[in-house]
Amino acid sequence: MLIGLDLSQKNGSISWNSIPNLMLNFVYLKASEGLFKEDTSYSSNRQKAKDIGLLVGTYHWLDPKLNCKSQAEKFVQKIGSLQGELSPAVVLDTYHSSLPEIEKNVLTFLETVSALSGRLPIIYTSAVYWKQYLPKAEWGCKYKLWVDQPGLLFPGQLFPWAGWTFWQQSYQNFMPGLANQVGINWFNGSKKDLFQLAN
Repeated sequence: MLIGLDLSQKNGSISWNSIPNLMLNFVYLKASEGLFKEDTSYSSNRQKAKDIGLLVGTYHWLDPKLNCKSQAEKFVQKIGSLQGELSPAVVLDTYHSSLPEIEKNVLTFLETVSALSGRLPIIYTSAVYWKQYLPKAEWGCKYKLWVDQPGLLFPGQLFPWAGWTFWQQSYQNFMPGLANQVGINWFNGSKKDLFQLAN
Protein backbone atom coordinates (compact mmCIF):
# COMPACT_ATOMS: atom_id res chain seq x y z
CA MET A 1 0.00 0.00 0.00
CA LEU A 2 1.12 3.53 -0.81
CA ILE A 3 0.43 6.74 1.09
CA GLY A 4 -0.79 10.09 -0.24
CA LEU A 5 -2.62 13.30 0.64
CA ASP A 6 -5.75 15.18 -0.30
CA LEU A 7 -5.55 18.97 -0.30
CA SER A 8 -7.66 22.04 -1.00
CA GLN A 9 -7.54 25.76 -0.33
CA LYS A 10 -8.65 25.11 3.24
CA ASN A 11 -5.12 23.81 3.89
CA GLY A 12 -3.85 27.36 3.44
CA SER A 13 -0.38 28.25 2.26
CA ILE A 14 1.77 25.21 1.55
CA SER A 15 5.55 25.04 1.70
CA TRP A 16 5.95 22.31 -0.92
CA ASN A 17 9.71 21.99 -0.50
CA SER A 18 9.19 21.12 3.18
CA ILE A 19 6.75 18.29 2.49
CA PRO A 20 8.40 14.87 3.05
CA ASN A 21 7.77 13.78 -0.53
CA LEU A 22 10.02 10.71 -0.27
CA MET A 23 7.40 9.02 1.91
CA LEU A 24 4.49 10.20 -0.25
CA ASN A 25 3.41 8.91 -3.64
CA PHE A 26 0.39 10.94 -4.70
CA VAL A 27 -1.85 13.86 -3.91
CA TYR A 28 -5.49 14.51 -4.82
CA LEU A 29 -6.39 18.19 -5.19
CA LYS A 30 -9.80 19.79 -5.07
CA ALA A 31 -10.65 21.69 -8.25
CA SER A 32 -14.29 22.60 -7.82
CA GLU A 33 -17.56 22.14 -5.95
CA GLY A 34 -21.12 22.30 -7.25
CA LEU A 35 -21.72 24.62 -10.19
CA PHE A 36 -20.04 27.80 -9.06
CA LYS A 37 -17.28 27.13 -6.51
CA GLU A 38 -13.69 26.78 -7.70
CA ASP A 39 -10.69 26.05 -5.51
CA THR A 40 -8.38 29.04 -5.79
CA SER A 41 -5.27 27.05 -4.88
CA TYR A 42 -5.80 24.27 -7.43
CA SER A 43 -3.64 25.36 -10.37
CA SER A 44 -0.70 26.40 -8.22
CA ASN A 45 -0.82 23.27 -6.06
CA ARG A 46 -1.13 21.06 -9.13
CA GLN A 47 2.11 22.33 -10.64
CA LYS A 48 4.03 22.46 -7.38
CA ALA A 49 3.02 18.90 -6.48
CA LYS A 50 4.34 17.72 -9.83
CA ASP A 51 7.53 19.70 -9.29
CA ILE A 52 8.37 17.67 -6.16
CA GLY A 53 7.60 14.38 -7.92
CA LEU A 54 4.10 13.50 -6.72
CA LEU A 55 1.49 11.91 -8.93
CA VAL A 56 -1.49 14.26 -9.05
CA GLY A 57 -5.21 13.58 -9.18
CA THR A 58 -8.12 16.03 -9.16
CA TYR A 59 -11.53 15.85 -7.52
CA HIS A 60 -14.88 17.61 -7.76
CA TRP A 61 -17.34 17.85 -4.87
CA LEU A 62 -20.68 17.04 -6.48
CA ASP A 63 -23.99 18.66 -5.60
CA PRO A 64 -26.55 16.27 -7.14
CA LYS A 65 -29.37 18.81 -6.80
CA LEU A 66 -27.70 21.04 -9.39
CA ASN A 67 -27.19 20.36 -13.10
CA CYS A 68 -24.73 17.47 -13.04
CA LYS A 69 -23.95 17.54 -16.76
CA SER A 70 -22.89 21.18 -16.42
CA GLN A 71 -20.85 20.37 -13.31
CA ALA A 72 -19.03 17.64 -15.24
CA GLU A 73 -18.37 19.90 -18.22
CA LYS A 74 -16.96 22.69 -16.06
CA PHE A 75 -14.85 20.21 -14.09
CA VAL A 76 -13.28 18.67 -17.19
CA GLN A 77 -12.70 22.10 -18.70
CA LYS A 78 -10.92 23.27 -15.54
CA ILE A 79 -8.55 20.32 -15.29
CA GLY A 80 -7.74 20.16 -19.01
CA SER A 81 -5.19 17.51 -19.99
CA LEU A 82 -4.92 14.47 -17.73
CA GLN A 83 -1.79 13.10 -19.34
CA GLY A 84 0.36 11.51 -16.65
CA GLU A 85 -2.21 12.21 -13.94
CA LEU A 86 -4.40 9.97 -11.82
CA SER A 87 -8.01 9.43 -12.84
CA PRO A 88 -10.33 12.27 -11.77
CA ALA A 89 -12.56 11.68 -8.76
CA VAL A 90 -16.03 12.74 -7.67
CA VAL A 91 -16.77 13.31 -3.99
CA LEU A 92 -20.20 12.10 -2.86
CA ASP A 93 -20.66 13.54 0.60
CA THR A 94 -22.67 16.26 2.36
CA TYR A 95 -24.95 17.06 -0.61
CA HIS A 96 -27.82 14.75 -1.45
CA SER A 97 -31.21 14.53 -3.13
CA SER A 98 -34.12 12.11 -3.50
CA LEU A 99 -33.09 8.52 -4.29
CA PRO A 100 -34.35 8.37 -7.91
CA GLU A 101 -32.91 11.81 -8.69
CA ILE A 102 -29.54 11.30 -7.04
CA GLU A 103 -28.81 8.03 -8.83
CA LYS A 104 -29.69 9.52 -12.22
CA ASN A 105 -27.72 12.69 -11.58
CA VAL A 106 -24.59 11.03 -10.20
CA LEU A 107 -24.51 8.68 -13.16
CA THR A 108 -24.92 11.64 -15.53
CA PHE A 109 -21.89 13.30 -13.96
CA LEU A 110 -19.75 10.16 -14.17
CA GLU A 111 -20.69 9.37 -17.76
CA THR A 112 -20.12 12.96 -18.88
CA VAL A 113 -16.68 13.16 -17.26
CA SER A 114 -15.75 9.81 -18.80
CA ALA A 115 -16.92 10.85 -22.28
CA LEU A 116 -15.15 14.22 -22.18
CA SER A 117 -11.90 13.17 -20.51
CA GLY A 118 -11.51 9.64 -21.82
CA ARG A 119 -10.97 8.41 -18.26
CA LEU A 120 -13.26 6.53 -15.89
CA PRO A 121 -13.72 8.66 -12.75
CA ILE A 122 -13.17 7.37 -9.23
CA ILE A 123 -16.03 7.51 -6.72
CA TYR A 124 -15.19 8.91 -3.27
CA THR A 125 -17.88 8.12 -0.72
CA SER A 126 -18.60 6.63 2.69
CA ALA A 127 -20.56 3.50 3.46
CA VAL A 128 -23.13 5.63 5.30
CA TYR A 129 -23.70 7.93 2.30
CA TRP A 130 -23.78 5.18 -0.32
CA LYS A 131 -26.13 2.92 1.60
CA GLN A 132 -28.52 5.78 2.32
CA TYR A 133 -28.65 7.51 -1.05
CA LEU A 134 -27.45 4.99 -3.66
CA PRO A 135 -28.32 1.57 -2.22
CA LYS A 136 -29.35 0.02 -5.56
CA ALA A 137 -26.71 1.56 -7.80
CA GLU A 138 -25.15 -1.64 -9.11
CA TRP A 139 -23.32 0.35 -11.78
CA GLY A 140 -20.99 1.68 -9.06
CA CYS A 141 -18.62 -1.27 -9.47
CA LYS A 142 -17.74 0.02 -12.96
CA TYR A 143 -15.79 2.78 -11.19
CA LYS A 144 -12.97 2.43 -8.70
CA LEU A 145 -13.86 3.16 -5.07
CA TRP A 146 -12.18 5.71 -2.81
CA VAL A 147 -13.73 4.90 0.53
CA ASP A 148 -14.13 7.46 3.29
CA GLN A 149 -13.66 5.62 6.58
CA PRO A 150 -11.29 7.24 9.08
CA GLY A 151 -9.82 4.88 11.63
CA LEU A 152 -7.32 2.09 12.07
CA LEU A 153 -9.42 -0.81 10.76
CA PHE A 154 -9.42 -1.65 7.06
CA PRO A 155 -12.77 -0.78 5.44
CA GLY A 156 -15.19 -3.64 4.99
CA GLN A 157 -16.86 -4.49 1.69
CA LEU A 158 -19.29 -1.93 0.33
CA PHE A 159 -21.86 -3.10 -2.24
CA PRO A 160 -21.40 -3.32 -5.19
CA TRP A 161 -17.60 -3.16 -4.96
CA ALA A 162 -15.26 -6.03 -4.18
CA GLY A 163 -12.67 -4.08 -2.22
CA TRP A 164 -11.43 -0.52 -2.63
CA THR A 165 -8.69 1.36 -4.49
CA PHE A 166 -8.15 4.36 -2.19
CA TRP A 167 -8.91 4.69 1.51
CA GLN A 168 -9.29 7.98 3.38
CA GLN A 169 -7.79 6.82 6.64
CA SER A 170 -7.61 10.15 8.44
CA TYR A 171 -8.67 13.80 8.10
CA GLN A 172 -6.52 15.33 10.80
CA ASN A 173 -2.81 14.73 10.45
CA PHE A 174 -0.04 17.25 10.84
CA MET A 175 2.79 17.29 8.31
CA PRO A 176 5.82 19.50 7.66
CA GLY A 177 5.08 22.16 5.06
CA LEU A 178 1.38 22.37 5.93
CA ALA A 179 -0.02 24.91 8.37
CA ASN A 180 -3.33 23.07 8.78
CA GLN A 181 -4.31 19.45 9.27
CA VAL A 182 -4.27 17.25 6.18
CA GLY A 183 -6.08 14.11 5.03
CA ILE A 184 -4.11 10.87 4.77
CA ASN A 185 -5.04 8.34 2.11
CA TRP A 186 -3.81 4.89 1.13
CA PHE A 187 -3.64 3.36 -2.33
CA ASN A 188 -4.37 -0.37 -2.40
CA GLY A 189 -1.64 -1.51 -4.77
CA SER A 190 1.95 -1.17 -5.90
CA LYS A 191 3.78 1.74 -7.53
CA LYS A 192 3.30 0.01 -10.87
CA ASP A 193 -0.46 -0.15 -10.23
CA LEU A 194 -0.52 3.53 -9.27
CA PHE A 195 1.33 4.57 -12.43
CA GLN A 196 -1.08 2.50 -14.51
CA LEU A 197 -3.91 4.49 -12.97
CA ALA A 198 -2.06 7.58 -14.16
CA ASN A 199 -1.88 6.27 -17.75
